[in-house]
Amino acid sequence: LKKTLVELKHKIESSAIKTADAEILNSSSDGYLQAEGNERTFKLSQKEIRQHIDMNTEKNILNLNLNKFGPYRCNYSRNGRFLVFGGQKGHIATLDSLKLSVGMELQVEETVHDVHYLHN
Repeated sequence: LKKTLVELKHKIESSAIKTADAEILNSSSDGYLQAEGNERTFKLSQKEIRQHIDMNTEKNILNLNLNKFGPYRCNYSRNGRFLVFGGQKGHIATLDSLKLSVGMELQVEETVHDVHYLHN
């Protein structure tokens, strides 16, 4: 009985230590943009946002110079990995945002009003 109680005490202590270690990994708040005064969040540029984020998030910043067939509409897949974007002048393409590789690209020779992933 004494041996069982000692083992139980060690398990409780080790689980308390593991819980304390895991709490470090939990973020205390979700990320969001908060405007000050009359400032609007849609007027923030990527340069301004880049100044206030950590290095891991900064690696995910993507700059697409798509001005030939624009304006463009874009949409991410449900899992957030794939991006589809379409230009008003008929350019449609998909991008794997993890590998940063183009999956498909075509010119439909029609006006594109919107694009959306229906499923993967």
